[in-house]
Amino acid sequence: MRRRTGLYHFAVLLPTRRELARAVARLFSLRYPNAPTDHVITETTYLSDPEDNGIEIYADTPEDGSWTSADGVVVVRDAHGVRRSGRDPLDVERLLNELTPSDRLDHPMPEGTKIGHVHLHVADLTDAMRFYHALLGFGNQGLLPTMGMGMVSAGGYHHHIGFNIWAGEGAPPPPPDALGLRYFTVVLPNRAALERVADQVREAGIAAEQRPEGTLIHDPSRNGVLLTARPELEGDPGRLG
Repeated sequence: MRRRTGLYHFAVLLPTRRELARAVARLFSLRYPNAPTDHVITETTYLSDPEDNGIEIYADTPEDGSWTSADGVVVVRDAHGVRRSGRDPLDVERLLNELTPSDRLDHPMPEGTKIGHVHLHVADLTDAMRFYHALLGFGNQGLLPTMGMGMVSAGGYHHHIGFNIWAGEGAPPPPPDALGLRYFTVVLPNRAALERVADQVREAGIAAEQRPEGTLIHDPSRNGVLLTARPELEGDPGRLG
């Protein structure tokens, strides 16, 4: 059966490595299948929900090393300059040493938890990069054909949106009634930025649906993107809420 485009995973960013340790320990205590992985610049674990939507739970660890890309090739080095794969199994024992005997595993996700990025299946890497980088204005963090993926972000972050062709080049979109992603939201800093991007979308001839909460568009692989703006402080349109 041919695989389809859509959500690969959404990624929950925890504020500290200790909170990641708590999350991983909770999953282990519940015997829930997950795959702790060391990406050097992040420590993470992967799992799926009961409907098979992919989930990543991670903490940023830029102090542990770096990822650089040039000419479609990624080089990963740890803090000592040693070349790494960026996909090694995580040292779980070291991670769990962040916890103390008094740490409760049944505590809820901490304040400061947020969606760190989304990762999508797409039909074509070049089309996806053109859409997210050239049209919407995200920074190009690397188009990596040898890995079958690309990454874009705002403000130099490693990636806010990842996309891959691991479902196969030219993979079709899911049917309208399929389980999974309907859309994800891109929050622009203010109304002027939203209007500027919406103008670019219209000039590109891309269909847009106006909703009370923002403008819904679709990338070339039919992944939904809701464009909206951060609320501004009343009486001070030059500042962000």
